[in-house]
Amino acid sequence: MSFSALRTDAGLTIEEVASQFGVSAAEVAGWESGSARAPQHVCLALDVLTRFTPCQSASKKDPLSACKRDPLRRAA
Repeated sequence: MSFSALRTDAGLTIEEVASQFGVSAAEVAGWESGSARAPQHVCLALDVLTRFTPCQSASKKDPLSACKRDPLRRAA
C-alpha cells in the first residue's frame, strides 16, 4: 500500500501527519511522491489507525487521541 493510501485511509491530511510525527509537511509530501521513504514507525502507526476502530473516530484536533486510551479500560 502506498504512503498516500495509508494516510488517506487513516483520515489524516499531510499537515496532520506532519504535526503528529514532528516533521514538516514538505517531508510528508516527499514520502507521498516517493522522493523520500517514510520511516517504518510512521507507516506502522498509520496502518494501526486504519485497522483500530476507536482511532477512526478520534478527534480532528488530536487524531491519535483514541490510541492513547488505556487498553484495559472498558467502554462505557
